[in-house]
Formats: sequence, C-alpha cells, structure tokens
Amino acid sequence: MGVISNLSKQYGIYAYAGDVLGYLDGAARALEAVELIAESYGKKELGEKARELRERMEGG
Repeated sequence: MGVISNLSKQYGIYAYAGDVLGYLDGAARALEAVELIAESYGKKELGEKARELRERMEGG
C-alpha cells in the first residue's frame, strides 16, 4: 500500500503525490542540514542519527 493510500485509510485525508514528495524532500534536506551543523559543532552522534534517518527516508 502506498503512502497516499495509507494517509486516506488511517486519517481520512487525501494528499497529492507531488505534495507528499515535496514534504519528504524538505524533510530530507532538513535532516541533511542537521547532520552538517551537528558535525561542525562536534556533535558526531547527533549527526550520525540524522544521517541514518535521512538514509532510511531515502530508502538506502
């Protein structure tokens, strides 16, 4: 079952594919920023967690 089907079934809402992709793209970019900022401040563990989550979102 796809993301849009799950949103409709679980929450009774409909979303367009482009809206979902835009949201996920923004979330992935935000996690990438967290990763870079955390590592620049020496927060290696936080940067790694952000990278792992981003990679899971991207299917990697």
